[in-house]
Amino acid sequence: MCGNEPDAQDLVQEAFLRALESAPQFRGDSTIHTWLHGILLNLLHRLFREQKRLVLDDGLAQREAIEPASVLNIDEAKRARKVAEAVQRLTPKHREVIELKYYKNLKIREIALRAGVSVGTVKSRLHYAVLELEQFIQK
Repeated sequence: MCGNEPDAQDLVQEAFLRALESAPQFRGDSTIHTWLHGILLNLLHRLFREQKRLVLDDGLAQREAIEPASVLNIDEAKRARKVAEAVQRLTPKHREVIELKYYKNLKIREIALRAGVSVGTVKSRLHYAVLELEQFIQK
């Protein structure tokens, strides 16, 4: 989500350092996985704010492995590539909910916990992200 592997590795390392520092404050209201993911998302959002620009990951379209032509026909491969490119054009907040919902198959409540927002906010972001994707894909 941050745009490149070195930045992602730095964020993960920073997240674990923060988790170790704040481990005594962990109340157990959520799973450790959710807590760590929340720390990581906060660091990611801070990175976006510091960069003050949208980071597009050209590699995501390639990582979303399009199966060999023997499995998918050419039209399906083109559609898959177009969708992956459209996802990259979304704002970071919209891209986050799309990736968590459709690529990681999380439930809306889980997305809300991870993103630190309400269920309504997740639903709203998903709604507008899907509308944006439809516009991008139709072009």
